[in-house]
Amino acid sequence: MGDTRGRRFSLMIALASSGLVNAVASISPNWIVLMILQFIASLLAAGQYTLSMTLLGESTPLGRRNLVLLLVSSIFLLAQGLMAVVAIPVISLTFSFELSGIGIFWNSWRTTLLIYSIPSFLCVLGLLFMEESPKFVFSQGDDENATRILKKDTQSEQRKACAGVAVEEQIQKSAIKGFLQDEMAAAKDTNKSTLQSLKDQSVPLFRKPLLKYTLIVGCLCVLQQ
Repeated sequence: MGDTRGRRFSLMIALASSGLVNAVASISPNWIVLMILQFIASLLAAGQYTLSMTLLGESTPLGRRNLVLLLVSSIFLLAQGLMAVVAIPVISLTFSFELSGIGIFWNSWRTTLLIYSIPSFLCVLGLLFMEESPKFVFSQGDDENATRILKKDTQSEQRKACAGVAVEEQIQKSAIKGFLQDEMAAAKDTNKSTLQSLKDQSVPLFRKPLLKYTLIVGCLCVLQQ
């Protein structure tokens, strides 16, 4: 979806849907329903890291790109620790009251699940004020809009770095010119359907010579969890 519908749009869908399902899981009547809903939420959230890194990498000026990606990677690594910091004081609470309409007792672990859903919705609100990846926009044939986004993304950087030199001229010489040269040949070929894109990216992972690496990485992920 990120390659065919846009990085920003797909990330918003992943965040909103996973947050919603996770919130619904807080009213699960039993552990079986909870397990199913949490599995669905995990599937919906699986692409968030890749989509966010792609969107940031394609939208950040080159001079700050490495720093931004490093910070975001660090936040993802710290996320589990932050979740524990939030969970410890909430889980220790002993309140419990009945929601007779749906036949459950609302308690601390349900509250924790609901709290975990809040950041997803906050991120969706933040993405409403963010532009789409200029690379994706350019791949859709909208050269004018891609150029506008690039100018907007790099303008503040150029103002700081180019005292006494026209911002527009510097942008043309750096961000836009380099972007167009790098992407002109390949970007126009990315207009594929969602199913075709999914097939092209997924099927090779389950064929030789990549199959053994897919199995190794999958096992490592399971063991890590």
